Amino acid sequence: MAITNFNYFENISCKKVVGFLLFTSLILLLVKLGFWQLRKGEHNQQLETSFFVRSHHQLSFFKINNASNMASLTGFQAKVDLTPVSKPLVYLDNQILGKKVGYEIYQVMKYQRNQPWLLVDLGFIVAYAQRNHLPVIKEITQKVKLVGTLYHTAKNPFSSQLLPEIGKQIRIQNLNYKQLSRFLGHKVLAVALQPKQQFYTIDGRVLLKRKHKLAMPSSKNYGYAVQWFAMATTMVVIGLFSFCKRYRLDGNKA
Repeated sequence: MAITNFNYFENISCKKVVGFLLFTSLILLLVKLGFWQLRKGEHNQQLETSFFVRSHHQLSFFKINNASNMASLTGFQAKVDLTPVSKPLVYLDNQILGKKVGYEIYQVMKYQRNQPWLLVDLGFIVAYAQRNHLPVIKEITQKVKLVGTLYHTAKNPFSSQLLPEIGKQIRIQNLNYKQLSRFLGHKVLAVALQPKQQFYTIDGRVLLKRKHKLAMPSSKNYGYAVQWFAMATTMVVIGLFSFCKRYRLDGNKA
């Protein structure tokens, strides 16, 4: 009886090689996504810790004005005496809160005559069905001491143009600090103050306060990382099981 030496690897077809490469690439992609979410989780966890520390520190206007990076002011508390500027309220369009679309209302205010202006976030109000009809807000009319939280709005990479519509109010599509400064003819700090004080429309509706926080908390990043790693592990187990099963079947045929 002739003895046949079976070599599994000699019978591997080109189709199997391509399938193996695609399968391996998928596993590597899942692992890469897992590590990416893991890094984002670590980064966001550091930011959350930083925000907690900032929330217990109160800045003066001079510290705000002298900050080298306005984005780093997000989360800090501020206590400032501000005076209204004779400019219309700014309505940031297409904002969402609790599945409702509306406007974020800003009032431009000043600390001193020759200093940059500061945007004060009065709050969120739901838009009317008629686009040409804007909610009328009770704005600040005199010098006031405001205590609240600072935040910086980053540029939208897909749409960052101010696109102002001028009327009794100024409606804008994006909060672009540089373009707003040019539009108003005076420098506006690239940060906004959300006061603790409550503001209202002229018909008595309360302007809601949105929480300016991380788009995704670190806990969710870690959760997604676990999911990606679990999927990669499952794929490896399935692949090994299929390989062993196919090897035994081909060996028996030989």
